[in-house]
Amino acid sequence: MSVLFHGNFGLNRSYMSGILTNSIKNPTLKDRELAKPFGYGAPFAARYRSWLHKCGVTEMGLPIKLTPMGEVVVRNDPDFNKPN
Repeated sequence: MSVLFHGNFGLNRSYMSGILTNSIKNPTLKDRELAKPFGYGAPFAARYRSWLHKCGVTEMGLPIKLTPMGEVVVRNDPDFNKPN
């Protein structure tokens, strides 16, 4: 299954978990710093933060705050590897 955003943005679970992990470890990072390890700019991190929110893992905005469901996800599958 493929999920697209703006026609050319494929949802990548490793990018999504990387943005989440980096933002939890370093809550003061802005989008530009969150995207830098992936070789992208601020819009990249903003889109993945939006997906984290839409999936119910985080609240929208910075610093990233986990929802109750997000806490369960991070505790049990922080790399988003499990299919279910």
